[in-house]
Parts: sequence; structure tokens; C-alpha cells
Amino acid sequence: MKKAAVFGGSTKTGVALVNQLIKKGYFVHVFDSVAPPKGVILKEDRIQYNSIDLQAVDITKIEIIKEDPLFEILLVITEFSETTPFDSLSITEIQRIITVNVTSVMKIIHYLYDKILSKQNFYTGVVIPDLGMFSSASSSIYSGSQVALIKMIKDINMELGRSKINNRILSVILDSIEFLHIDEETERLSVSIIEELYKQAELYVSYCDKSVRELLESHLLEFRKFDLMHNHCKKNSNLDDDIYHKDKIGYLSGTFDLFHVGHLNLLRRAKEQCDYLIVGVHPNASHKGKKTFISFQERLDIIASISYVDKAVESFPEDSDAWNIYHYDKLFVGSDYKGTERFKNYERELGEKGVEIIYFPYTDGTSSSQLRALISEKNVD
Repeated sequence: MKKAAVFGGSTKTGVALVNQLIKKGYFVHVFDSVAPPKGVILKEDRIQYNSIDLQAVDITKIEIIKEDPLFEILLVITEFSETTPFDSLSITEIQRIITVNVTSVMKIIHYLYDKILSKQNFYTGVVIPDLGMFSSASSSIYSGSQVALIKMIKDINMELGRSKINNRILSVILDSIEFLHIDEETERLSVSIIEELYKQAELYVSYCDKSVRELLESHLLEFRKFDLMHNHCKKNSNLDDDIYHKDKIGYLSGTFDLFHVGHLNLLRRAKEQCDYLIVGVHPNASHKGKKTFISFQERLDIIASISYVDKAVESFPEDSDAWNIYHYDKLFVGSDYKGTERFKNYERELGEKGVEIIYFPYTDGTSSSQLRALISEKNVD
């Protein structure tokens, strides 16, 4: 039986994730300072509780994860902390916050890093309450520790990418109020987290307010771009074109109804010309005067599962609007848009922001229009 390890598995967040893993056929090892409350685990015979103190991680207690090849999931839930003014914290409390939320998490990941470096899929995620993403006069140490953790995870993922390793560490940023108090929402979110793990995604932001969620994603993407731009400064200080290794973020949008090989080739060609590809999926095809056969969520899930795609999102009314959130470097589009008034405006507006618009010529082969025609013929028959 496949196995999973959940650190912080006795919290409400942890229990929800443990139950989802049980539903998916896992035997779950729960690591926490206290055992899960009685009656909350779906199948008590499908978990093993392991007592562990995250203030002083005993590595010998997690050797079983390292040695057993059946373990394929690692989840670590950092603590939900109350806001406390800096001058009210003792040195001991400061050390505890940093140890539990940063040092211990990194120790666990480092000890099990061989599994992450393996060619086999090993799914790793760290769950972080949203408090760490917002500056606050009463959460300086806590928010600082969470941002440090996110930064370290992002840097590790960059190392994995450069080493051509497929495994990634997922940073899960939760709306803590939403996740702590709404049972149905808790279950839905736990399902989404497991799905993102399976995609080897690097970031999942859950927030009930869409505008705040987009703000968080934009902030984290800008953080990534800054890191990438300054990551490889040459050892000698000679200025040349390669003084910075700057990864390029690409963006394209489409309906992607009746997904076919033409769509796949488009995504492949776009990915070949950028390092991080974001794809916007249109909720419907009303802009073309058509109806979609496949639901928006299914189309979004299909695009998100494509290996060339780093992030699939709901598209904006205009591709230029997406730049305000994602600050992409390249915009990919079909050549039939070249010379239109709309894209002349894009070339001017986005060009001022340093964006390169790349027009892909259409190639012969299967098209959505052909598939629609065939379906219509079948319906007539």
C-alpha cells in the first residue's frame, strides 16, 4: 500500500488532508506533538501516529520515510499563530516561532531530499497560512519566518529545475480564516491541495477574495522574476550580456475547447521560447460567437495537466490586463491577429513595458473548427 507522511497531521488542516489521502488509498503516518482527536479520522486503521516535537526534530523518528520506497507524499503544515507585537515576544518565543516554521521544516525536507531528487515521483507540499504574506505591526516575527520559508522553497525549486528534476515542492498559501472555520470548504480545499501536489505545481493560493488571491499570485511571481534576474551573477565582475541569467515568463490565452494536437503544438512552441509559461483559459467562447462543448473547469484542468504549462488560470477580457497581474515578458498569439487594430495597440502599450509579442503561424492539421463540423454532421445524421 502506498504511504504518505503528514507533519502537523493532528490539526484541523492536517486531519482534512489525512482523510483525503486515506480516500485515495494511502496509509498515512501522522507526525505531531499530539495524536489526532478521536472520531475525526475516516479509518483509524489506515494511520499511524508518531509523536514528534517540531521544536527539536528527532531525525531518527522520520528514518522510516527515507528508507521505505512506498512513501510518495510528504506534507508539512506550519502553525497558525496569533498576532503578537514584537516588544511582547521573549527571545525564547522568537526562537520557537523561527524553529517551528522554518528550521524544522527545512530539516525535514533536507533529510528526505534524496527522495525529491529521485527520478520517481515524490510529492512534497508545505502548507502556510496567509498571515505570512501580509505585513503587520503585530506579526513581524511570524510573517517574517513564513516569507523566509516561501523564499527558500522557491529557491529549492529553481535548483531542481536547473538540475532537470521533475519533482517540486508545493507552497500552499491558505486563507486561514476560511480554512479553519468552514468544514465543507476545508474538505474542498484539501482535495485541491492534493490535486496540485500531483501536478508537481510550485504554488497554490487559496483565497475567497479573487482580487486578493490575484494580488498574492502577482506578488509571488514578481518575487520569482527578481530572483531569476539576479541568480547567476558572473564570478568575474566584467559586464556583458550574460551578467544576469534572466528567465522569461510567457503568456498566451485561448478557449482550448475540444483539445487537439494543434493546441499541444502551440503550447510546446510557446514553452520553447520561455522559461515559465502561464496559459489563460477563456470561460466561454462568446467572443467568437460560439458555444463550448467542454466546461470551463474541465478545459482548465486539461491545460493545467500539460507538461509544457507551468500555470493555468482563468483568462482576462484582454491579454494586456493579464500583464498587470503576471508581468510576462512574452505574449504568444496566432499570426491572424497580426496587423489588427487591437494588436497594434498591444504592440504599442506592451512594447513600452518591454513585452515581446510573438506571432505563431498556423499549421496544417486538426483544428477545433474541423472537429466542430464533424460533431455537427454526426448530430444531423
